[in-house]
Amino acid sequence: MVKIFGEFTVPIVRFLTKEEYATQLSQEGRARLRSLESFHDMENDPREDKLEGTGRLAESNVPFVRGVNQPVALEVVTTNPVYILCFSEASADLKRLGGELGSFVVHIDAPAILNRAVPDLEIESLPAGRQVVEVRIAQVRYDKDLVGEVGRDVRDAIPLAYTQKRPKDAYQREWRLAVVLSGPKEGAPEYILVRLPIASPLRVSKL
Repeated sequence: MVKIFGEFTVPIVRFLTKEEYATQLSQEGRARLRSLESFHDMENDPREDKLEGTGRLAESNVPFVRGVNQPVALEVVTTNPVYILCFSEASADLKRLGGELGSFVVHIDAPAILNRAVPDLEIESLPAGRQVVEVRIAQVRYDKDLVGEVGRDVRDAIPLAYTQKRPKDAYQREWRLAVVLSGPKEGAPEYILVRLPIASPLRVSKL
């Protein structure tokens, strides 16, 4: 059974550039998840982030990175391919985000709708020889390159690679659904198509 970590706890929204994409998600639970690396070179796209997929945190009290008498920088990257589906809290500045990410908005007013669907998530384009390692739902941390608490074990730091962004992006109030596949990044596709079997249609609006 696939390991699932976390859950959505607040109303969220997803922005899309085309009405057909919004309909696919709101009516059928279908969505495209991009790989972390695909965000590195998105020319003229506000989603471009060359640090996506890299977690960075400075912490002087983490045993596995402790220096002699000084703080050290922790940097983590994933060896497996990771794909993300991004949402923002419904309480965020939707007008600003819509101008950057797309004017069609899918509203998940009751987060339990997605939480119930995630365990039955289906990947429609799972590459041959790959399996789903884990699915993680997480609120994005906006502390990349800052000092913060990591945890007592190196495994606690691994999710930083796909749940952390820079402080300047905090206005996005982002949540992520991350799917980690088996195998190396080499040869993995740029995106995967998934279906979340939602129990009832989601509300859609246009900014």
